[in-house]
Amino acid sequence: QEKLELFKSLAGYLDVWKEPRNFEDFADVRVSKKELDRFEVLLKSRKIQSEIFIDNVEEMVEQTFQDVAAGFNDFYDFNYEQYHRFEDYQEWQAQFAEINSDLIEIENLGTSFEVKNLNFFFQKNNFFFDFVKIQLNFEGRALNAMKIGKGSQHIVMHGGTHAREWISPITMVNFAKQLVDEFRAGGRNAKYLNDITWHIVLNMNPDGYEYTFTDSRMWRKTRSTNNTPSNCIGVDPNRNWDSCWQCPGASSNPCNEAYYGPGAFSEPETKAASDHLKSISNVRGYVDVHAYGQYWMYPYGYKIAHSQSNLKLNTISMDAAIAIALVHRKQFKLKIEKYL
Repeated sequence: QEKLELFKSLAGYLDVWKEPRNFEDFADVRVSKKELDRFEVLLKSRKIQSEIFIDNVEEMVEQTFQDVAAGFNDFYDFNYEQYHRFEDYQEWQAQFAEINSDLIEIENLGTSFEVKNLNFFFQKNNFFFDFVKIQLNFEGRALNAMKIGKGSQHIVMHGGTHAREWISPITMVNFAKQLVDEFRAGGRNAKYLNDITWHIVLNMNPDGYEYTFTDSRMWRKTRSTNNTPSNCIGVDPNRNWDSCWQCPGASSNPCNEAYYGPGAFSEPETKAASDHLKSISNVRGYVDVHAYGQYWMYPYGYKIAHSQSNLKLNTISMDAAIAIALVHRKQFKLKIEKYL
């Protein structure tokens, strides 16, 4: 237990990518060259074995920028195998809807804080594709949800919660496009829009996401000011919800990557997401898509107890992990876990 507590205490000073959850588990920690020797001495003093699995994180980070697409030009030139800036995703959304103009009506609802035009999409007869405006975030960038489908059952998906996880928003783009393309094709997979309505947010943390391009590639949190003596910026969106706010796995330290914020829903992003969820009837599932460790997780992780839906969650998760392995040959581990 003492060794597990060590990594929790380190989270305020080092970038702990993964905390150990039990005695036989492992931790991933990003350590600067300046701190490496001292960190290794600390580990040896606690009889904790370690090895370096990424020798130069900065070099690897620089390589990710080689996979960033040039500025957005046209929907048909969009590269679905590369990362894009936030505004490029916004342009993609707009043209994605325009191409489906027989199904979508576009209305201009005004401007954001930064005086950028915001287009959102409302129902036409027999629609299956709709954009819903949620709210503006701290720096004024729009938060959008794509509402796709005409089924009575609803599934909500959030991408881009943690800013540095670039693969999450482009995964949401590819998933949304696949849903529409397969509906248009009229095959057996058309049922996923006939039976289900999907609410897909490409990027729940656009301020943090843009900051990873302009200032710090490894930034994780939001970009709100906390008005604390530390002057540290941002809150971990995952830990800002009112579900066991301030519980284990979160931090009261504003400089910590897992800082839970000055209050539940203190962040415009999480408050907007919560209000949006509450406005949807018959929500059958919620998925928050992250990008580290190949885990399929479900609650609870903050207490020794199963949720009321534990059996159903476990069955769905097992089926999903098996399906991913069969199609993509990728192994996802099942974890009852809330902390991301």
